Amino acid sequence: SSVHLSSSLDTMEHRLRGPTADISRLLQTFISQCAVPDGPVREMLQRIQQFKPRSLSAWAKLKYMGQQGSNGGVDCGYTMLPPFENPALPLTVEAAEILLPNNDDAAVLLKHTAGDTSEDWQLTDVGCSLIPTEDPESRIS
Repeated sequence: SSVHLSSSLDTMEHRLRGPTADISRLLQTFISQCAVPDGPVREMLQRIQQFKPRSLSAWAKLKYMGQQGSNGGVDCGYTMLPPFENPALPLTVEAAEILLPNNDDAAVLLKHTAGDTSEDWQLTDVGCSLIPTEDPESRIS
């Protein structure tokens, strides 16, 4: 478990890492109690079946805290961590494009990697927000 606080004190993130079954169950419970659509959770479960990660990292962020003109924000998501038990799915830009939900995330990834070959990009993990409410362009890090 780790907590990250930005130097400007406007963002705080908490990460919890553990076995895939435990963390996915925790996220499913959390999302159901937040009364948000469960589509992203279903997609997460499909990705888990595809990659078969041994561990997941769940994260929650409090954002835009104390920023003038902002009501603040909250986000929650997961990251599948290597090693993966399904070696037939390498972490390539092409694999990430296939796994992305049908939303603006795919367009942002393509724009971010435009002109580069997949050899130029070394993806280290796969994850997604479960409550995507902001502009996907701002989530590239």
